[in-house]
Amino acid sequence: MGIGRRAFLYLGRKKRRSFLMFLIFLFLACLILVGTALVRNSQSQIDLLTQNLGTSFVLKVDENNPAYQETRTGNGYSYTTYAGPEITEGMVSDILKIERVSDYSIDLEIFAWADLKLRPGLWTDSTEDQYFTQEEVELSRQVIRAYICSNGELNQNFRTGAFSITSGRNIQKEERSAALISEYVAKENALSVGDFLTLETKRGIYEPCEDPYERVGDPVEVEIIGVFETNFKQEESVYTAEHDYADNFIYVDYDTGKQLYNNISYIGFDNLNDSYREVTFFTDGPEYLPEIMRQVEERLDITGLLMYRDDTAYHASVKPLKQIRTLSLLLSGVGIVGTVLILYLVFVMWMKGRRREMGILLSIGVSRRKILAQVLLESIVITTVALGVAIGLAKPLVDGCSKIMEQAMSPDSQTEAYVMDVSATNPNPVIHKVASDPVKLNSSISIGDILFLGIMVYLISCVSVCIASVRTTRVNPRSLLQGM
Repeated sequence: MGIGRRAFLYLGRKKRRSFLMFLIFLFLACLILVGTALVRNSQSQIDLLTQNLGTSFVLKVDENNPAYQETRTGNGYSYTTYAGPEITEGMVSDILKIERVSDYSIDLEIFAWADLKLRPGLWTDSTEDQYFTQEEVELSRQVIRAYICSNGELNQNFRTGAFSITSGRNIQKEERSAALISEYVAKENALSVGDFLTLETKRGIYEPCEDPYERVGDPVEVEIIGVFETNFKQEESVYTAEHDYADNFIYVDYDTGKQLYNNISYIGFDNLNDSYREVTFFTDGPEYLPEIMRQVEERLDITGLLMYRDDTAYHASVKPLKQIRTLSLLLSGVGIVGTVLILYLVFVMWMKGRRREMGILLSIGVSRRKILAQVLLESIVITTVALGVAIGLAKPLVDGCSKIMEQAMSPDSQTEAYVMDVSATNPNPVIHKVASDPVKLNSSISIGDILFLGIMVYLISCVSVCIASVRTTRVNPRSLLQGM
């Protein structure tokens, strides 16, 4: 009787034992397949985040350095301003010449006055007092922060997802007379894409004067090319001024920003003369950052400037995905090791129950190699059936496990992913990403996952059979029969 016939006859006679082995192999196959898919899918999301948020570095002035602070006198008042080294247009050009530096973003801001209904803040409930006249209070209610960007899509707040365009488009390079407003401002003022608004520079914004509404320089008319939404809820406070609410931010192109800076130059403030306080540079990949930053230090004189990796938002976003990857590897590893151990013990017990069969086969001249081949064939048949069932169950299994992981690792619905840092010590509001967005995994199964599954399960099956069979097949046939 041939090896194949004996193997199938045995499997047919020992249905319960065969079914038990099938269940063990099925469980093992599902563990490997789900674990492999989750690890691969979470890693692909990590790679995507790395490319979007982990490939930039920042060069900025050190505004908090006392050595670079200068006291100046205005019309009956004094103020402190930064007077240290700045980032010049030439420095930007030199950095862009470094290999693997792909782009840059210039982000500036300036106060302006707009005849708009804004989100109410500190000045809405304020009245005239010993420090501010009624005109100054009313003026402050309509002061906004105009954020100047050379490329809106690369601006940090849009790049990290704190803001997103809901209609129209973002500011592009070489844009002229363009602006973005929030959904709040658009709704409260019945504005939409294609409408125009005027930004003005009022003397009262920058210095005490008899007429706070005195216009300085020329008004700047801009076209609304896009509307954005704020993807977080900013906490309300009686101490938050109107211009510190994200809903009241207005984004303008670089040329418009230069015009607004030119206006304040008439009252003694610095003009925007192709020098910048902060520039973010983008590279082709995170692996190039260390070398590029080293070359910047070698080629340019950046004394007095700060340079650091722009990866805070990346770490906040990638954390749950790394946890999913680690947890998937851990659970899969522990499950596979435990299942292999159980599988080995079952094979050992199985082989002990076949001592008489082995003794008879050896006594009639069947070689140990053929006996081992028969047992291997039995195991491969069961393994193949289990693999087929596991592959059939793969999609719903991976979908279900992905959803469980997404729910477990996604931030609490009550937790904001972004926090606006506004305080007396930090007059320029900064939006920090402190938590990840809801985790979304691609629950796909690749050909590579299936190939890896097949190799692992067949390998485990064959190794377990060989180890469990070696002790039995090496014993003398007479000893096997006498032991019964």
